[in-house]
Amino acid sequence: MAGGEEFRLLVVVSWWFGVLEAPAGAQNVFCYGAFDVTSGKCNDLLGEGVAQDDCCLNHQYGFQLDRNGPCQACQAAHWSDWSPWSPCSVSCREGVQRRNRTCHGRNGPAGFCQASARQWEMKACSPMACCPRVGGWSAWAAWSPCSVTCLRGLQTRKRTCTNPAPDCGGSCLGDGAEQRSCDTNLICPMDGRWREWSEWSVCERKASNIRIACDELTGLQARTRTCVGRAHEGKRCVGPTMDIRSCYNVQLCSLKGAWTEWSPWGLCNPPCGEKPMKSRKRECKAIYPNYPMTVEGENGKVLNVSFWGRPRPNCQPLDGQGLVVEEQAPCQNVPPCED
Repeated sequence: MAGGEEFRLLVVVSWWFGVLEAPAGAQNVFCYGAFDVTSGKCNDLLGEGVAQDDCCLNHQYGFQLDRNGPCQACQAAHWSDWSPWSPCSVSCREGVQRRNRTCHGRNGPAGFCQASARQWEMKACSPMACCPRVGGWSAWAAWSPCSVTCLRGLQTRKRTCTNPAPDCGGSCLGDGAEQRSCDTNLICPMDGRWREWSEWSVCERKASNIRIACDELTGLQARTRTCVGRAHEGKRCVGPTMDIRSCYNVQLCSLKGAWTEWSPWGLCNPPCGEKPMKSRKRECKAIYPNYPMTVEGENGKVLNVSFWGRPRPNCQPLDGQGLVVEEQAPCQNVPPCED
């Protein structure tokens, strides 16, 4: 049998004997198998009416003289560790902090602490050398000009925290700026804006009867745009209203063509449904003639020349098609449609 178990058995046996026949003057207690030094509480009740000396044969035990009394340790009287220092009693200038320790154990020889006694210590503390002082606001400055020159805007005014200035981390109560709406009673000007350019006109030579379609002969074509939306003295659109360029007319001209590479696969169709398909295609694109792409304009200025019109490309048939070949394939691993 282990020593602790033997001692526990001895305490219980002593308790039973104490109940049956307690010696004159013996002090019976509530005997506990553990005393918590940190909390000063007794745990693990062994029995009631146990002689104090029998209970305290094990110095790790604890006891209570009555059920609602304080728990006392069986070991010799000793001081607990000091508690942490309390917060400072003030938030600025000088205050105090306290801490304490408790005596646990039975009364011992002279010089030992007394049971249930408590000691206190106190020291000075100073979180801040001075206390914050609230400042005062100066007078409001004048309102700023309205933030806009037409319609409605905002005005702002400010004041400073200098009357008096705050001290030791203090501040002024309230806001240092405020706003209000303002109305100029004016309608805002509306600047003009360009519409999109029109389509290019037919590439031709208007000053002569020379036919320039499908030949290495340059013509001219123009496109126009209009300025819209200007009102209430707004700005006019900047730039020309007409654009003119030199051109070669290839409208409906029969030109040698070449097949493009396959395009990327398109979207699956239908996007939600059974058996969606994807497609890609190759197109027969015209090979434009090797005409000069610049001409000399007025005052020796070099002008670019553009091809205009939609030619008719000619390619060797591909899969029986002359202009477009399309390929389709089913989309794979399609999840079901969501609601």
